[in-house]
Amino acid sequence: MEAEMIAVQRLFGFSDQDLASINKLIPQLSSSALLHTTETLEKVLKQEHHHIFVARDNSPEGGGKIVGMAAIFFEDRLEGWLGEIHSVAVDSAYRGRHIGDQITSQLVADGRLKAQKEKRNIVVYLTCKPERVAANRMYRKYGFEPAAKAIPMRDPWTRKVLRDPVTGKTRYKGTNLYRKLFQP
Repeated sequence: MEAEMIAVQRLFGFSDQDLASINKLIPQLSSSALLHTTETLEKVLKQEHHHIFVARDNSPEGGGKIVGMAAIFFEDRLEGWLGEIHSVAVDSAYRGRHIGDQITSQLVADGRLKAQKEKRNIVVYLTCKPERVAANRMYRKYGFEPAAKAIPMRDPWTRKVLRDPVTGKTRYKGTNLYRKLFQP
């Protein structure tokens, strides 16, 4: 599939197919998250400072279905604007095609636009599991700087790093926290 067949755009309205696609992505983010209804997704989209971006597969086979998503929201606090990126997900069948990269590019552009519109600095934060090596590298590529790192879990007696018994991968406590400053 060619890259131009995937289009990333801000979501302002949605179809039943869009709702179904978003609800397919939600369990890939969290097994405990609730799925959206038409009413709950409309409520999210009506929030002025909450922006949802989606990646659509516009190939003939994809038919415009949503295959990736992310949200960025902004809050005007007394000490200045704060932004957070959440709910970054790409359908498991579409991973490895740089769709997350395209979505992140749009999130960064949105952060810049918001800082210009408000004529103030905005600090944007995001978290990422350390196991998601490619995603962590991608966020650094876009200028997100580490603000805090997840720590490897250790056996309390031997102090050895704990590993998953099935995969052998290091187990972590917490997530990596990244920050990026957007200036007007």
